[in-house]
Amino acid sequence: MGFVITLIILYNIFGKSNPKVYHKVHSGLPKIIGGLIALSIFGSAIPALLGAGLGLLFACSPFIAIGWLVKTLSGNKKRALQYEESKYTGGRGGTSISFENKLKTPLPKSVRKRRKIVDKFNKRFELNLSDVEIDRIVDASYASIEWEVEIYAMTKEMTTINEWYRGETAFVRAYMKAFYVQQISSDFAMQERICFEAFDQIMRETKPERFASIDACVEYINNTFMTGFDEQTFMIAYRYLEKKGRRYKLPRLGVARNDGGLSDLMSKYDDEDIYDTASAYDEMNMDDLAQKYDSMDYSNPVLADEDVEVIPPERAFPEKPEKRRATTYRGRT
Repeated sequence: MGFVITLIILYNIFGKSNPKVYHKVHSGLPKIIGGLIALSIFGSAIPALLGAGLGLLFACSPFIAIGWLVKTLSGNKKRALQYEESKYTGGRGGTSISFENKLKTPLPKSVRKRRKIVDKFNKRFELNLSDVEIDRIVDASYASIEWEVEIYAMTKEMTTINEWYRGETAFVRAYMKAFYVQQISSDFAMQERICFEAFDQIMRETKPERFASIDACVEYINNTFMTGFDEQTFMIAYRYLEKKGRRYKLPRLGVARNDGGLSDLMSKYDDEDIYDTASAYDEMNMDDLAQKYDSMDYSNPVLADEDVEVIPPERAFPEKPEKRRATTYRGRT
């Protein structure tokens, strides 16, 4: 009880003036109250529990030491594998073909299990690999370091296919995704040549610069060559050819604008006051109308006689008497 009173006194001295302590105490106030109640009830059993815990820890110490040793050794092996893999991937998830070293990836030795990896990846992301092509990739993985790493990349957890297009072998992966009819070679250098010639033929015959956008160019390629390119695989193929010295022009992108008569009309009235212009227009019309009616005569009437209805007055008004000139008679008084 004295311990609880001491905590309350310390909180009133230091806690209220410290925002961190204040928020921590108020957010965990139910836990603190519950802990104090449990401490007051089971406080006498704490020494016995501590003694039992220390005895159990001493009895299990050999098993704890063995587990720690196994974990340390496995962690060192895993770090070594990651280091060896990073020499091939360059730290980006791809494969460096120029680096030659015997990489031992943690792939299963069984042909059936390796084939299952490729087949599962093929169905999940719709690569359109035939059974013959899958068997060729699996067989090549035992002799080719590059194909072994390609199968190992298929074991990684991926949310979308875009995560697979990383590294220096992205052109091979884009080729396997975009082409429905493929050629797979067990020799990776030959596979690179197959990809280069396929990409180059498509760009050469399509001429991307004549299209209004990349999407229109990709749609034309898919309809013409029976492929499944999208914007990303198209750009991977384009940059790969550019890296190899084949430079093609991309569609010229422009900013949309309105070239109709509205723009010309607005620009016309930008330099003058619209109200002055309207007033001048009205005055011009009134002048023309007045001049038109001033020049009218009976020989050139606006309306014909038969078109005009003459309405007689309802009553006759007396004519005004003729004004006579006043006469002065001389001699009258």
